[in-house]
Order: sequence, then structure tokens, then C-alpha cells
Amino acid sequence: MPAEHAVALVSALLDNTDVLPIGLGARDSLRLEAGLCLYGHDIDATTTPVEAALEWSIQKSRPQRRRARRRFPGAVKNSRAA
Repeated sequence: MPAEHAVALVSALLDNTDVLPIGLGARDSLRLEAGLCLYGHDIDATTTPVEAALEWSIQKSRPQRRRARRRFPGAVKNSRAA
């Protein structure tokens, strides 16, 4: 949806008496139920996918060229441990 239509959409939704804003609490409870992390709270730029238990979100094997160039999440931390 184009950004210029966002205000009109929210206004139309809130004009409906059956629709209420739910806030961040609902987002957080749904996120926790799904087992997802919140960037800046649960994870940040220093957290690897493995540390955050997000192994399911990364490839099982990496092409050699990506490994050699260290272009994958956690590459810097992994190279220090080697």
C-alpha cells in the first residue's frame, strides 16, 4: 500500500466501532507465541542467528564463495573462534 494512503486506511478502520487499536502488547504476545525475536530487545547487530535460536532462518550449507568472503550473519564471530 502506498504510504500516502495509510492515514485514510487507519481512519476508515477506526471509524468502524468493531475495530479497536491493540497496541504493542498484542504484537509482543503474538511474537512470543510464534517464537520470533524483537530486534533491539531480544537481538541486535551483535547477536548471531545461532545465539538467538534462529537456526531455522539460515541456510544449512553455505557456498564456498560466501564463506571465503565472510558475507553471512555471524561470519565475524565465527572467524574469531576458528
